[in-house]
Amino acid sequence: MEVDHTFPVSLGGKTEGENLALACHGCNQNKQNRIAGMDLVSSTSVAIYNPRTMVWEEHFGWSQDTTLVVGKTATGRVTVRLLKLNRSGLVNLRRVLERSGEHPPD
Repeated sequence: MEVDHTFPVSLGGKTEGENLALACHGCNQNKQNRIAGMDLVSSTSVAIYNPRTMVWEEHFGWSQDTTLVVGKTATGRVTVRLLKLNRSGLVNLRRVLERSGEHPPD
């Protein structure tokens, strides 16, 4: 895991607790310095999910086989797309974890 600035330093964010969150390397790299993105369904710009201020269950769910993260809101859809939350390595990891009873998380 890496420490991510939820509001990037390059955009004026500070290195302080309320602006920091853990992220895997892939998600952190895909996020870059983005704080928003275009939702392809509503054609509006919306904030990327912020784990410090938003509730995961409000924005995301699981596909029927629990291998894919599904965006339930515009923020969820944008985050899934921009952070590439369903990239093959993550989907494969979820399959393995599901077989061992460790996925989906509670």
